[in-house]
Amino acid sequence: MYYAHSNGSNLDDWQLLIDHLKNVADIASNLGKNLNLSNQAHAIGLYHDIGKYSEAFQKRLLGSSKKVDHATAGAIELKNFMDTVNPVLGTIFAFCILGHHGGLPDYGSPIDDLSENTLCARLKRKNLLENYSVFQKEIDAISPQDLINLQVKPITKSGAFSISFLTRMLYSLLVEADFLDTEKVMSDQEKPRGIYDEIDKLTEIFNQFLKQFGQPKTFLHRTRTKILNECLQVSRQKQGLFSLTVPTGGGKTYSSMAFALNHALQYNLKRIIYVIPYTSIIEQNAALFKEVLGFQNVLEHHSNFDWKQSMDFEQDDDEELSIKLKLASENWDIPVIVTTNVQFFESIFSNKPSRSRKVHNLAQSVIIFDEVQMLPREFIKPCVYSVAELVMNYGSTAIFCTATQPIIENFLPEKMKRPVELVENPQQLYKDLKRVDIISLGKVSDDELINRLNNYSQILCIVNTRKHAKGLFLGLQMENRYHLSTLMCAVHRREVL
Repeated sequence: MYYAHSNGSNLDDWQLLIDHLKNVADIASNLGKNLNLSNQAHAIGLYHDIGKYSEAFQKRLLGSSKKVDHATAGAIELKNFMDTVNPVLGTIFAFCILGHHGGLPDYGSPIDDLSENTLCARLKRKNLLENYSVFQKEIDAISPQDLINLQVKPITKSGAFSISFLTRMLYSLLVEADFLDTEKVMSDQEKPRGIYDEIDKLTEIFNQFLKQFGQPKTFLHRTRTKILNECLQVSRQKQGLFSLTVPTGGGKTYSSMAFALNHALQYNLKRIIYVIPYTSIIEQNAALFKEVLGFQNVLEHHSNFDWKQSMDFEQDDDEELSIKLKLASENWDIPVIVTTNVQFFESIFSNKPSRSRKVHNLAQSVIIFDEVQMLPREFIKPCVYSVAELVMNYGSTAIFCTATQPIIENFLPEKMKRPVELVENPQQLYKDLKRVDIISLGKVSDDELINRLNNYSQILCIVNTRKHAKGLFLGLQMENRYHLSTLMCAVHRREVL
């Protein structure tokens, strides 16, 4: 009897290794079905833990302190198995299996020493591993022909980025399946995952909410309604890359969500991911979505989110809901996610299993990038390429929203079509929604600036250093004066606001 995990002193409660391998293979295969990666995910799931068939690992479950490398075995076997039909795919499988606990390794070099932790070094360690050959008696043979049928198309001539992205997608399927099966075995009771309203119900709720804007009376409201209706009209178009260029005050938040939900319903997509550069904007937008779609259907996921403050815990169902949302933050298995650029792209490019779990759930989604001009310039190409991969190979639709549309087209891969604009005449909207006049005072001293500030009953002053802000703030004479800084923690900032 070979076991995958120990759970207490009673061996009857331990999970058999063959059960774990088959469960992970089946879960990964099911998760990868709609991504056309079912067979590949099944194979890496079946092989990922075959190193646990060694006597040394079984003794470790019984209390031995000897460390055992159980991940390298599956990588070696599957890589060798694939070398005759598709060595590149075999290398991808090896990456996934080697990294399913410690994280994706660097590729390294064929001349790497065996002691190094690169893929090349670890694939040469077979003679150093404990004997795990008994796996052949419990695992059925797989067909290489089932694994080489891939529908991923390179987004560039070299195909290198697409290979990298495919690796991350398969890795996500494996680590998610491994986490879920292990969680089920090790937990006393099944955790509440995936229990949310479906996209069709959320679309119905949101469309009903939008009816209040159906008879606008002012010019501003008529303009916003026009933008909304244009977004709803284009939501019927086929999947791809879109842009929404609307000035501040045009109602981008509601219009983009209206497009996303109706588009998701049209093409049977699984979730809406709203990506925003600033946590301060996230708090505002997430609150709007929660109010309309229900707290239980919206995950607010960023570094400043306070789980305790978001719930009062006065009732048992509040605590249960908080548990569900915390679980959803692990893998984004929820209809609506509001998150940051940092959380979104660091998840894609991370090598750690905990962060990578959610990557497969970026597929078959509508992804809205608000204030897209704030994508980090030094990483703009990999960011845009990853969006292109999700759109071209993994069934997602993306929208670039902004009041000042940057020239994203310059960074798109050559094989990707240019974004389709959701509104008919962005230039006219800038004229219609103009609300600000900019007047340059030229250079002024701090003393003169403070005098000007003190002459107004309401005024906002923004400067580019904290030291300067503090100095000006101390010079203000009005009774109701407030200072905001990124040094503040989220709770303090909310109190001041």
